[in-house]
Amino acid sequence: QILRAVQRARDATQQVIHAAQALKTSLMRRLFAFGIPTTEGTERDQSRPAAPSVASELQETELGPLPAHWKVVRLGEVVVFERGISWSKREESKLGVGIVGIPNIRDGKVDLSPRAFISKRVSPDKMLHEGDILLVGSSGSIDNVGRVGVVEEAPTVPTTYASFTVRARAIADAVDQQFLAYLLSSERVPFSQFAKRAADGKYNLQVQQLREYALALPPLEEQRAIASILRAVDAKIAAERARRDALETLFKTLLHELMTGKRRAVLAPEHPEGAETV
Repeated sequence: QILRAVQRARDATQQVIHAAQALKTSLMRRLFAFGIPTTEGTERDQSRPAAPSVASELQETELGPLPAHWKVVRLGEVVVFERGISWSKREESKLGVGIVGIPNIRDGKVDLSPRAFISKRVSPDKMLHEGDILLVGSSGSIDNVGRVGVVEEAPTVPTTYASFTVRARAIADAVDQQFLAYLLSSERVPFSQFAKRAADGKYNLQVQQLREYALALPPLEEQRAIASILRAVDAKIAAERARRDALETLFKTLLHELMTGKRRAVLAPEHPEGAETV
């Protein structure tokens, strides 16, 4: 009964995670297509900041109907894409500049644990910084091409990125970097359309074609508001994942201690009829 109670709590938490992930997907589809609904004419909680008002008028564009205050841009007009560096085995060392690669991009983040260190000089503009976005640029699976990871904190050692990855940085005053991270990880950017199969069977991201891709872009203020909404959902998902992991650890600990006798399950004494159960 003790173990089942922990299992039920863990399973319920996993269901909350699935629901929050589904909510995030739904929100991304809505927000990246039509923006934030207008708050005009509706009551609002005064303790919360007002969302930007979105006009109900639509405009016809090459991408179909869009909010009238949005614009259509090419990705290359608002984002700088740069491939990583190559190096030889003899340039590897125990110290120097750390390198992250494709395996470091997972779960929407960039793991800053270096895959290798190199002794050669690396240009400062190839160094990673907090907020940078990395894309998988080559993979045996077309579905992995374009997988997104964000550098969530400043690297503790000088760190660059490998040639089969691509860094994306927003051009200042054009795109909010956090909004860009969510946009690139959404369905609005179909990376599989820009993946070309090479002779070795791997699919490679065609960066020049990606730069020419047209998409709808809201004003900066609305971009930041959209990113704030999605960050709130991410925070909820992260909190529930931490709770699920804690329950999983608790289950394993209890299982071990109960089965080895380190902890005993004691039955509560029966209470007289009508007595309160504690």
